[in-house]
Parts: sequence; C-alpha cells; structure tokens
Amino acid sequence: MRLVAAVSVAAVLSGACSSGDGRTLPPAVEPLPATTTTTPATVPGPSFRVISPWGSDGLVPARSACGTDAAAPAVSWTAVPEGTADLAVVFSIDGSPHEVLVGIDPAAAGLTEGALPPGSFWWPPSETGARWPGWCTDDGDADLQITVYALNQQVEAADDTGVTELVGMIALIAIAQATVIGQLDVPPPT
Repeated sequence: MRLVAAVSVAAVLSGACSSGDGRTLPPAVEPLPATTTTTPATVPGPSFRVISPWGSDGLVPARSACGTDAAAPAVSWTAVPEGTADLAVVFSIDGSPHEVLVGIDPAAAGLTEGALPPGSFWWPPSETGARWPGWCTDDGDADLQITVYALNQQVEAADDTGVTELVGMIALIAIAQATVIGQLDVPPPT
C-alpha cells in the first residue's frame, strides 16, 4: 500500500514539473489582445455651496433682525448645478422655515445686503413687497439657517400656500441644496 502511495505522489509531482529549464517563454498567441483605456465622461466639478460673511456658525449682523430698517443678509453661492432653471432661498429660525425668496435667476451669484435679485420675490406674498421682513424672534437669540435650492423648474403655488408647504414643494423639485448657519444675538423686539 505504501508503494502505491509513493508511486502516485511521484507521478503527480513529475506531471507538475515542466520539462524546460524556465529560461524561455512559450511563443505569443497571435493576434495579441488589444489594451483599452477609458476615461470618465465627466470629471466631478466643485460642489454647490453657500458662503456668508459671518462664516460657519458665526454671528449674523444685527441689522438682519426685526425692524423697519432690517436688511436681508448678504450671501453668495458657487457651482450652481447644470440644468438649474430657478433658485429659491429658504430662511429658517431654529429649524422652522420663516421666509422664502423665490424666482431667482440661476445666473445670480448671490444676495446683496438689503437688495433682491431682479424678478425675485418674498413668500408668502405680503405688504412687505420687496423689503426684507427681518428675522424676528421672541428672545432675540436664535439659530438661523439659509438654504439655497437649485430647482429644475420654477416654483408654482397658490398665493395662500403656507411657507412650510412651499418648502416641501421646493424640496420635491430641487436638484441640489446648500446651507449656511449663523447665530442671531440681538435684543428682542419691544
């Protein structure tokens, strides 16, 4: 039995060894396979983002708070996605939508303090018209959030649509969004 096992092992080992000395390669198979190199169709560009003068989580200027002299804060954005038909900006206080600016041309680079881009308007439509209504809080201390939405179409809503409902509609037609956060620290309105 041991003899059979030894012969079997010898046969397997001799079959596994090559008869050549390993110095020559076998001839190439013709035709040689083609080497293909591919490059991505698009290179990722910069990401859509909002930039504020107060920086991340900084203090928002008091002139953006409540009052007749209130001025909308200046913010800018970069890398608006291709295919954007319209922009909307949502201003929130402590996570709750407060005001919405709609109808912004995607070619606009941002909001100038106290001015609106041509063709844009505040939602809900009100007596303030083109004037920034200001961020009004009960105690004057709040977390503020500005979110810019890149939309694949214009916002269409009835005049009596509430802000929260409008923001839900905006989220449905958004192809991208970018947010900046700040802190409002001013005395409460009297």
